[in-house]
Amino acid sequence: MFYINLFCAITALIYFLIQADGILFNAVGLVWFVVMLANMAQCVKSEKRGLYHVLSLLLPLVLILMKCMLATNTSSSAMSIFLHVLVVLYYVFSAYIYWALEHGTLSKSPAKAPNTASWIFYGLLCLLITVLFVDMFYHTLITPSLSMSKPIIQMLSGFRLFFSMAFYATGIGLAHRFIAADLPKASQISLLVTACLFFASLLPSFAAPGSASNANKAYERFFGEDDFSFAYSIPQALFGGTESGYIVTKNITYTTMNYDGEDYELKFDLYKPEQESGKLPVLLRIHGSGGSKGVRNNALMSEALSSEGFAVIDLNYGNEKVKPGNDQLVENVCVLLNYLYENQKELNLDVQRIYLSGVSRGGKMCLMTAAAWSNNKYFDLKNKVTIAGNVILWGVMDDVFLREGDERILSLEELNQNFPKTLFIDTTNDGSVQGQHLLQGVLYTLGVDSANIELRYAMHGANNDYYGFWGQLVDAYILRFIK
Repeated sequence: MFYINLFCAITALIYFLIQADGILFNAVGLVWFVVMLANMAQCVKSEKRGLYHVLSLLLPLVLILMKCMLATNTSSSAMSIFLHVLVVLYYVFSAYIYWALEHGTLSKSPAKAPNTASWIFYGLLCLLITVLFVDMFYHTLITPSLSMSKPIIQMLSGFRLFFSMAFYATGIGLAHRFIAADLPKASQISLLVTACLFFASLLPSFAAPGSASNANKAYERFFGEDDFSFAYSIPQALFGGTESGYIVTKNITYTTMNYDGEDYELKFDLYKPEQESGKLPVLLRIHGSGGSKGVRNNALMSEALSSEGFAVIDLNYGNEKVKPGNDQLVENVCVLLNYLYENQKELNLDVQRIYLSGVSRGGKMCLMTAAAWSNNKYFDLKNKVTIAGNVILWGVMDDVFLREGDERILSLEELNQNFPKTLFIDTTNDGSVQGQHLLQGVLYTLGVDSANIELRYAMHGANNDYYGFWGQLVDAYILRFIK
């Protein structure tokens, strides 16, 4: 294990330096994962207590959680680099432990029976994770319509790898205590249950290749074949990546909204490639309810897409501290479009190639903005800018042509042949978003190209783990669509 951990440290360092994905590094990524699991299990057999046990169980959880929560929004991607350094140091540390134990430089004092507090801690933690496991799969596979009312279930679904690792670590810790208490059969049962639930919680991830294959068929059916190719990156799914090749200007004020007698400045962050050649096509990104610009996967996706030659605009549109009506919010987005038209030379933008992208409520705003543009509702925008396409991520309610509470969303009269082509990205287990097939059918009758791709066993906000399998697929198809 000393040499295997050393191999992991060296290959991780090489991968992080060159960021070269492919079959070779996918195989290496599997080795990283298996070795990490083996390191965590080793603490059951070892008589060395204290720091080694804590680090061997907790460090992998910290690394996986950091990857899930990764948010750079800096030109240096400092958080990503810090995570990668920790990964390399983790494998170096593990290699040292194995070497030290083998050569007797670390004492091997007999393991002491765990105290009552540790029994209670691990027992309750194991029970909690088991309940969350059952709850998550119940709402994922049996009653997905309740997913929107279960935010913790959405989070666990998006952070599936972290959840699996947490259960694994808890089971290992509990088994260690059974061994120390001279209860081998109880330890075996604990490990068996841990292994079963650990692999069961990873099963939906095995559906990722099927999601990619079906997505390609659905996309090419409506938009035709191109030179697109896609392969998942296991190293990124484990430890994330590092974005580069972009610059960002934050908090540009484009208007002031008056709501309930108070003024609110509305701002956007502008991401651009480091090397600009000619006017840049624009991707406008609209966050969902309860979100804001420039955070977590908002920042990561903006960084990644801007480095591909786009001006990416991540905006606040008035749905953060206050909650104006949908019509007011859409007008705010149209104000920004007019701002881009008036400042296109200074910002070096191609306003005849503007794409809209929105998640959840932001997806509704995309639909309403596209309808307002196609009907030339605000600022004569139809004759100023061109919305070349829409990307809607789990944003179409089954009552899209009716209402969202007391709020209007769309009416059939607002849809026409000028509506921009649209890519719907949906999840198979999000009962709150079911109307995209109906809307796609209406667009088809109008002669508007649209396609719907689905992420199997995913839920609302599936790309919360930006570098996870679903996050990778979403990113790839947004780029395919706007290119």
